[in-house]
Amino acid sequence: MFSENGFEGTSVAAFNRELGVSHNLSHQRFGSKEALWYVTGDWAFGQIADQLADVDGLAAPDPVEAMRVMVHRLLEVHSRHPHMSRLVTMEAATANPRLTYLYEAHVVPLPLACWPRSRRWSTAACSPRWTFEACTS
Repeated sequence: MFSENGFEGTSVAAFNRELGVSHNLSHQRFGSKEALWYVTGDWAFGQIADQLADVDGLAAPDPVEAMRVMVHRLLEVHSRHPHMSRLVTMEAATANPRLTYLYEAHVVPLPLACWPRSRRWSTAACSPRWTFEACTS
């Protein structure tokens, strides 16, 4: 629901109706709509990260081939989970702490968790001046 209606447009009552649970259950479990949003975002991005990390070819010795495999897998996973792109798009409509959280907690760490773990690749990916050439030289 957050990906369809955004944070402001989603009510906990509607969320509960969609899930078929009582209002008290959500309130007791999460405490607030904001906490529910963060748990939902963590769960959804965790699912994507798991699917991206479980790919043959990411440890290819050729960084160009590993990048090709990663991009292909990223597109494949996102096509199966369009709600994630919508969630990011909804949050990006206005600057807010939720967008910052998604970026810092999930978007930035994702390449390091999924791309080949060679020292050269990881060092280049962490560099503030990341370039494709740095990964292939």
